[in-house]
Parts: sequence; structure tokens; C-alpha cells
Amino acid sequence: MMVGAGPIALGYFDAGLLAAAAVALGAALQFSVPGVRAPRNPMHLAFAGLCACIAVLALANVALDRATDSAQAVRAVRWMCAAAVLSFPAIVGFVGDYTGSPVRGLRINIVCAVALGFFLINLYAPRCCRGVKHCPASKAYPRCGVSSSTRLPTAYSFGRCTAASGNGGAANARRHCCCVAA
Repeated sequence: MMVGAGPIALGYFDAGLLAAAAVALGAALQFSVPGVRAPRNPMHLAFAGLCACIAVLALANVALDRATDSAQAVRAVRWMCAAAVLSFPAIVGFVGDYTGSPVRGLRINIVCAVALGFFLINLYAPRCCRGVKHCPASKAYPRCGVSSSTRLPTAYSFGRCTAASGNGGAANARRHCCCVAA
């Protein structure tokens, strides 16, 4: 989050990330064509997927820098986590094919299953517990707040939840949510 910056301000870092995202997206499109035309060699498709994940990471980082409230920041962090998790099978596939020892069968299925598990956890876990709109945790735990927070050098802080609820109690709320504040 850029403190005190208006909606028009775009720093050099954001401009560089947008340029990197454009290059990565172009590479993803360029390498997906031979990957689709030659399905017996999945190295091109793995590299295209990796480039697409890099583009999403860069765009989500820009979205995180441009976020104006905690809900937008959490959404950007979720996109970053999703892209990072989905890049693991692409990295394993690309490195395996590039080095000449492709990862096939049970090993790649395990990598994909673990990545899918982390992706689903990221997708369905509560977003926050500070009463932000569209927050499942704030509906389940209406008296949820922050007891102590850890301030990061990037001006973000992560807090520990204190909650009271009739359907699981404070321990359940603490297990399921992490508060992000700007």
C-alpha cells in the first residue's frame, strides 16, 4: 500500500512490475503455441504455465501496492499465493523435461495433488476477521478483533485474533483466521 498516494500515482516499482508482467505474459503466449502443437513434449507448456504464474505474481504485487484497504490487500495476497502454489507443478515439469529426466507418473501426481490441496486451502479459507464485507470469518465470529499485531517493514501488520462465538469458540476462530491491517 502506498501511504498518502492518490489513485493516479504510479511508482517506478509498479511500472517495472507491469513491464515484467507484460513480458512474462508474452512469453507464456509464445511458448503455449508450440506446446499445443507438439503435445508429446510438455516442456513448452510447462514453461508457458510458469511464465503465466510469474505474470500473475507481478500483477498481484502491483495490486497489493495499490490496495486502499485490508480487503483489497488480502485479495492481492491470495492471488499471489495461488500463483505461487500453481507454479510448483510447472517448475517440476519444466526442470524435469529440461534436464532430460522427466517427472512422470506417481511423482508428478503427488506434486499436483499437494499443489491442488494448497490452492484449495487458499481459495476456501476465511479472508480476515475484522468485519470486512464478504468475509466469512466476520459472519461466523462477529466479535472478532485484534489483540496484538506484528508490524512489518512494508507498513503492513498481521494481528492475532481474539474471538468469541457460540459455534466453536475463540480457539476455533483463532485457528481459522489471520487479520491483516494496513
